[in-house]
Amino acid sequence: VAVSNCRLTNFLISAELSPYSVDTTVRDNNQVVKVSEGTFAWDETEFSATLRSINISVQKGQLIAVVGRVGHGKSSLLQALLGEMDILRGYVGISGCIAYVPQKPWMQNQSIRQNITLGKRYDEFFYNRVLDACALYPDLHGLPNGDMTEIGEQGINLSGGQKARISLARAVYQNHDIYLLDDPMSALDWQVGAQVFSSVIGPNGMLRNKTRILVTNELTILRHSDMIYVMENGRIEHEGCYTQLMQTGALQVLLEECQKQKHKRRIEINDDDGGFEIVSDCEDAISGSSLTDAILSVSYVSTASGILTRCSTGSSTSKRSRRRRRTFCGVGSTASTDHCRRSSAER
Repeated sequence: VAVSNCRLTNFLISAELSPYSVDTTVRDNNQVVKVSEGTFAWDETEFSATLRSINISVQKGQLIAVVGRVGHGKSSLLQALLGEMDILRGYVGISGCIAYVPQKPWMQNQSIRQNITLGKRYDEFFYNRVLDACALYPDLHGLPNGDMTEIGEQGINLSGGQKARISLARAVYQNHDIYLLDDPMSALDWQVGAQVFSSVIGPNGMLRNKTRILVTNELTILRHSDMIYVMENGRIEHEGCYTQLMQTGALQVLLEECQKQKHKRRIEINDDDGGFEIVSDCEDAISGSSLTDAILSVSYVSTASGILTRCSTGSSTSKRSRRRRRTFCGVGSTASTDHCRRSSAER
C-alpha cells in the first residue's frame, strides 16, 4: 500500500505537459507528420535540450526508419511526436490517429484477447489475421485456454518475445493511421523477427498502406524503407534513402560498429525476456538481395550491444518515466490524436 500511495502521489502532483505541443488539427491527406525546427526537452528547465533542430516530413503510407547509436535520441524522437516532451521551439503537426508500440510492452491483467482488442469491438476475421501476422498462433496453441488465457500482472507468465508480439498485435488491431514503432523486434529471435517484419511492417505487410516510423537497430531492413533518418547527439545528422546514405557514407559508422564484432560468429543472449542470436556477418546481411534473405541473414550485433548498453545506463531512463505524465487512448501501446488524450496512472 505504501508503495502504491507513493506512486500515486508522485503522479498526482506532477506538472501537466502542454496540450498544445502537438498540432492535431492538421488535415493534410499527404503530409501526415511534420516537424519544423523542433527542439525538445524532458523538462523545460533543463540546461540543454534532448533533441535539437529536428526537421521531419512524412508522407502518407511511407515507411520511415530511424537509426543511430544507443542514447542518441531515437526513442525520444517518438516521444516528441506523441507530445510527451516539452517543445522549446519549433512546430509539430500530426494528421490522423497514432498507434504507439513501446520498447517495453505494457500488459493488462486480462486475457490475451482483451489485451489485443483493448475495448474495441471483436472482429473475428480481422483478429485472426492480426494473430497470424504477429506470429502468435504457435504460442496460443501452447497455452491452456488459447487467447482466453489470463495474463498475469505485467505479463509475468509470458516471455519477452510474446509480450512484444502481443503489444504489436494490439496496435495493429486498432487499425490507426500512423504507427510509431520503437524497436518492436528487439526481443524476437531472427526467425520470428523476419516473419513479423515481412507480414506486418514491411512493404507487403498488413501495415503497408499505413504510415510507419520505425526505430530500429537492424541495418538489413533499411533498404526496404522509403526514408532513413540517422540520429546523432539528439540531432538528425543524415537523411535520405538507403542508396543515398550508402553512397555518401552516412551509414558507415553504424556499419563499422557491426564489423568490429564480426569475428563473433555466434553470440546468444539469454535472459528472462528471451534471447537472440547472431547468425552472420554484417556485410553478408547488408548485401542480401531479397527481403527474406536480408532479414533471415540479419545480424543482431547492434541490438545486442544496445541492450547491454541500456542495462548499464538505466539511470538515464528514470527522468523519462518521470516526465511521461500523459498518454493517449490505448494506454501505452496505441494512441489517437483526435482529442482522446487521457492521463494514465500506470505511467
